[in-house]
Formats: sequence, C-alpha cells, structure tokens
Amino acid sequence: MTIEKAMQRIVWRVSNGNYTPNQNDVEAVTIVAEWINRQKAQELQQNRLFAKMYVYCFINELQFYQNIKFAQKKIHEILKTPLIELYGQFKEKLNFIEYNLLLKSLGFCNLHPALTKKEQQEKEYVLTRENNEVMEKYLLGIWTPEKIEMGLNNQITEAINHYKNLN
Repeated sequence: MTIEKAMQRIVWRVSNGNYTPNQNDVEAVTIVAEWINRQKAQELQQNRLFAKMYVYCFINELQFYQNIKFAQKKIHEILKTPLIELYGQFKEKLNFIEYNLLLKSLGFCNLHPALTKKEQQEKEYVLTRENNEVMEKYLLGIWTPEKIEMGLNNQITEAINHYKNLN
C-alpha cells in the first residue's frame, strides 16, 4: 500500500464509518497530509534530473502506446530493471547500429535480399568476401560490456554534475 492509498483509507474511514471524527482527528489527518505533501515536494526538488527524464520517457512511451496506463506500466518496468541489464540492452543496440553503419559504408544496401537486384546481390557477395574479417569483428560487437559500463557511467555522472543545480 502506498502512502497516498493509506491516507485515502484513513480519510475514508474517518468520514464514512459509524465513527464520528472530532476536531483532534481532523487536525491529526491534516497534519499527516501536510507532512506527506512537504516530503513529496522535497523529494521532487532533490531529484529534479530524475523527474525530467521520467517525464521525457513518459512522453515518448505515451506517444508510442497511445495509452497512459500502458505508458506508465512500461516506465515502471524499466525502473524495476537492473541497471546492468539496461547497459546490456544499450550495448546490443549500439553494436547493431555500428554494424549497420559499417555495412552502409562498405556499399551494402539496406533492402531485404528478396527486394535487392541481382547486380547488388553480386556486389554484396564480393564485398562480404573482401571485408569478411572486419564484418565478423563488428558482427560480434565492437563495444564490450566494460566499455559500455565505463562510458555510460562517465556520461551519467558528468550529466548529473553539470545539470544538478539547474531547474
């Protein structure tokens, strides 16, 4: 149960039961509610960078899913995911992009083989034989988990240090 739900339950119980609240009960609930609101404001102020990234991600997930509940669920799934797993996903995506950039730089087209003309297929066969070694290196991934973790950790801490005092 979240703090909000607990507070809603207390307010509901006091206002909807056979119990008639007195002035002390109302004052106690008011004090607790004000404390909760102050804590939330303080937490948000201390985590403004997180709040910015949360809203940015929320906007993108909302645009993708076109449903606020699904977008919110996706963000919470991401927040539950261990950081090292996200680093791994980043590594896979970056290596995929690097491989595709290599292929493009070598002269490969990005069409499905069924849509590629015979001349292009023959050209790509020759390109594959000529560049097999470098293609294999890129296919296996030029970015290692260690490089990714070190690079992302560096970028994240630099961003935190640079932007932590900005609104």
